[in-house]
Order: sequence, then structure tokens, then C-alpha cells
Amino acid sequence: MLCERCHNSEAQFHIKHMQNGAVAEFHLCHKCAHEMSQQGSLPKVPVEFPFENFLGNLFPANVQKQAEPSRKEQMFDGFCPACGLNYEEFSKTGKFGCPQCYETFRDAVRHLLRRIHGNEIHRGARPHGLASKQPEEDIGTLKVLLREAIEKEEYERAAVLRDRIRLLEERRA
Repeated sequence: MLCERCHNSEAQFHIKHMQNGAVAEFHLCHKCAHEMSQQGSLPKVPVEFPFENFLGNLFPANVQKQAEPSRKEQMFDGFCPACGLNYEEFSKTGKFGCPQCYETFRDAVRHLLRRIHGNEIHRGARPHGLASKQPEEDIGTLKVLLREAIEKEEYERAAVLRDRIRLLEERRA
């Protein structure tokens, strides 16, 4: 897609800007986005836009390094045995190198999701084909909720969840 303003360069910035209740959409090249931002036609657009700046300090790799690594940093040490990607590279790009990375960096991703979304499981809408299955019927979801209830010391709720998990596991067997 070409820049809407100069029609010469490839659009690198796709900006939706809401003003007075109306949404304006811009597809701009690097140079035009910067110029329009300087003119005040757009909100300030960061010209250098690395992934780690997008999410601020949510990634442990962006935290200033201390003389001795913190416990959280040690948790994210290591690399994927299949593709060799390390967590620092993932934190810069936001992309895994292979399917094995999801397993290798599972704890790191869970920690990251909790910081970004407040939870590590999706609680939004489900695809239409899965609409008949109730979210609470998912044993994996129930186990996560059980762990959260125990962490929050909500033992009565934890007992109910534990019993529901047992019942579902018995039905499955």
C-alpha cells in the first residue's frame, strides 16, 4: 500500500485517530507521518518504533540490568532447543521462532499475559463453532481459576472449582 499523502513510498504507519467522535484513518510513509506529526495534523508519531517501546517495560529484558539478575530474569533465561531463539530476542521482536518456543517460554508468556491482560486465559467471545461448549466446562480454564483462587486465599471458591474439575474428569474417563 502506498502512502496516502505522497503516493511514492510504501505506507509504514497505519494510524487510526479519533477526533470529535469521528475516526480518521491514515496510511503514511515514514517521512509523511513524521511531517504530519510535526505539523500537528496527527498525534505525535514515534519515528523510531521498536517493539520493546510499544509495550513499555512489560518485558523483563527492558528493565535496567542490575549487577545480579533478579529472580524473574533468571526465570526467563534459556533458549529454544529447536530454533535457538532466546527470550531477549523474543522481547525485542514479539515473535517466536518456531512452535517449540511456546513450550520453552511458557512461564515467561504466562507472566507477560498476566501483566498485560490481568489473566493468562482468554475470557472473551468464542468462535461460533464452539458456542455450545460453556467456558466453565473447560478443565484447563477451571484449573487456572483454581490456582488463582488458591493464590487469593479464596478457599471456598477453590473447593467448588476442585469438585467441578473432578466431576468433569470423571465424565471424561
